[in-house]
Amino acid sequence: MELGIKLSYVEDIRNSIQKRYLSLKAEYKRDGSISSGNSSRAKEYATEMYKTANNHYLEVKYRLEDANKTDRVAKQFSRTMKSIKSYRDKILEICT
Repeated sequence: MELGIKLSYVEDIRNSIQKRYLSLKAEYKRDGSISSGNSSRAKEYATEMYKTANNHYLEVKYRLEDANKTDRVAKQFSRTMKSIKSYRDKILEICT
């Protein structure tokens, strides 16, 4: 059960960081750049959200390593973490 709860937290983080990225992308398309204040806040936000997700991951890491390779929740947790890292990298890239 603990994995499911942590997965829910991490998925909420992914959805949040995804929305921020899409908002930044729309601003970039509309204005041709991202304002410096918005850019610095977005970088900080992406980094902090990644750290928070990573903390949730570390709390259940031992359970994920012991999980069966066919465990759906363990696989989803791994995919979600990769997605969060990818969105963080995209935000850092678009803001530079």
